[in-house]
Amino acid sequence: MRKALFILPIITICFQSVVAHAQPGVHLAGYWKLDDQVYASTVLDETKKSDGVIHNHVQLAQSGTHINSDAAKFGDGNTYIEIPHHDDYLLDSGSIMLWFNAESISGRKGLLSKDSTNYDTGGHLTIFLESNGKVKVRLQNATGDHNVYSTSTAQINQWHHVAVVFGLGGIELYFDGVLEDTDSYEGGLGATSGGGGNFEPLVLGGNSWVSDDLLATPIIEYFPGLIDEVGILYNRISASTIAQVVSLTGPGGGNVLSDFSALPPVFYVRSNGSDSRDGLTPQKAFGTIQHAVNMCTVPGSTVYVGPGEYRESIEIGIGTGAYAISGTESLPIRVIADTTGAHTDENPGRVLVDGGTASLFGFEFTSRTSWVLEGFTIRNQVDYGIYASNSGISVLDCTIEVPSKFAVYITAIEGVTVADCVFERSASSASSVWVQVTVPDSAVSIVITRNDLTLKGDLYKSVGFASGFAYINDLPAQSRYIYGILVLAWNASVQDVEISNNQVSDYYLGILSLVSSSNGKAIIANNTVTGSLYSIYNYTYQTGNSITINNIVEDSYYGILAPVYQGGSSIVTANLEYKIGALMVPFNRVFEFDIIEGDPRFADAQAGDFSLQRGSPAVDAGTLTNAPSTDIAGNSRPADGDNDEIAVVDLGAYEVVVKSTRVRVVRWREIGTEHNR
Repeated sequence: MRKALFILPIITICFQSVVAHAQPGVHLAGYWKLDDQVYASTVLDETKKSDGVIHNHVQLAQSGTHINSDAAKFGDGNTYIEIPHHDDYLLDSGSIMLWFNAESISGRKGLLSKDSTNYDTGGHLTIFLESNGKVKVRLQNATGDHNVYSTSTAQINQWHHVAVVFGLGGIELYFDGVLEDTDSYEGGLGATSGGGGNFEPLVLGGNSWVSDDLLATPIIEYFPGLIDEVGILYNRISASTIAQVVSLTGPGGGNVLSDFSALPPVFYVRSNGSDSRDGLTPQKAFGTIQHAVNMCTVPGSTVYVGPGEYRESIEIGIGTGAYAISGTESLPIRVIADTTGAHTDENPGRVLVDGGTASLFGFEFTSRTSWVLEGFTIRNQVDYGIYASNSGISVLDCTIEVPSKFAVYITAIEGVTVADCVFERSASSASSVWVQVTVPDSAVSIVITRNDLTLKGDLYKSVGFASGFAYINDLPAQSRYIYGILVLAWNASVQDVEISNNQVSDYYLGILSLVSSSNGKAIIANNTVTGSLYSIYNYTYQTGNSITINNIVEDSYYGILAPVYQGGSSIVTANLEYKIGALMVPFNRVFEFDIIEGDPRFADAQAGDFSLQRGSPAVDAGTLTNAPSTDIAGNSRPADGDNDEIAVVDLGAYEVVVKSTRVRVVRWREIGTEHNR
């Protein structure tokens, strides 16, 4: 296994926030160049998230901000572009910018509006021209308005640029590249607005703040003129970058907004760092993990944490970490323990998140997806090592001390992976891994693989069935309902569940999967479970599909159970059971003939080594179909475990790898028979 303040003048406050939180470059969440063909019915989103729909003869292929750019022309009637909402726009920090060229200024004119009647769930935003030619931005929370105004005035038939920066650091309004107004309000378009966030469609060329909920219409205050280069940014763009964008994408320039795209940022944390720094190099590292994850406002952001001890409870998507966004499937946000010191320029060592026996959790996620935690040691928490609510995360190569509730507890709305982790347990430890899918109509993939959940030394086989307790009420109170791995997905559209290559000992219930979806299957394969009351329970309900193969169950009360209810299907084959306490015949296991028996002959189970010794009946006894391609140690599967030159999958978490001792003749030459002619 891999181990692997008192009040200061408002301008000063905003300036300091910009220095601390703005990021160089452009990170596009949505981008409409408006360079579409003249007869197009939609305008393309260059980020491929949400194309805009043209309404009522918006004219495309009009002269844009410079000779290389086209624009969209709106009439002073009912022409507008509607852009459907995308959840990537639920930004708690970010920026919005566009170019406009007004044909007339008489009365209020809407430029961009993501709004509706009343405050609803917060985060409504409208950018418009007042009748005096000044630009106004209204950003709402769930109970009130926050407004910023330009001091400069737009001129008719002249291109002007508007940039709005919002979120942590306050609102900033830039007009033609110059900061002209600020507001200290730090809410955004997402949950920091006091509600669920802004799910309204986006309107270009009009004002939708009297529209019906989740509809663009009715629209008022249509804009007459040209709009070009509309962008929604994941990041709070810096003042210097805004000045560059204005200079090079405006009249006399030749660039487009995407030319300023930057790679996702990388941040560094060191135990001797300081949160007053920018965190962009090891020498300017932050001092806390929390501050670093707060800065993860761009998909693909990476945080390297140097060796040392961090007395923190890290919040992501909640509390002080509310501004950290979700990653994407192709650009996850990674928080990596740099145990080698190679990235943070430090000596090797563990990276410890220590709760000091007072913190309820090590990491807490709320409504965040595509985050990766890798390489951490997480200890001394009260309730949870990692707690993730309505999230989708990966936990890789971590060592987690099991606290009083769960080491890893996840209610999942997107994919979850827990892999290559060691769960440190005592006789009184609670449960290790709980994943429950909570979204009925969304495909979710769950992978729990190559984890060590065993008690070791004198504690091995001390709290489960093997310690002499056959029924739950007989167990000591602290050992009741202690789970190893649970994946629960009823009324959920699960794509796949894979629980493989795990070694598990001393639980009330070692491994449980419950699925009821016809869209995928639950595979429990090549696990080793010992000393538990219930060993493996692969429960299929309604139209679910389950496969239970290549597992070893030893010294447990109940053997493998794979019940099927109301139309589900189940395959159970190539498993080994040894020293099972209960009489399994009453369970009517139709797969009984596929269960082999015999001492698996573990190398040193008490030390956590469940590899198989020569002569084990589990060697070359498995099936390749649906088996994982590697074992718990990363060895390729299948290997020729009995050295008969026929590679067959072994049972359990380990594949036996034996170096051949046979001599293979590749060329024969008789010495002394050759002579010259």
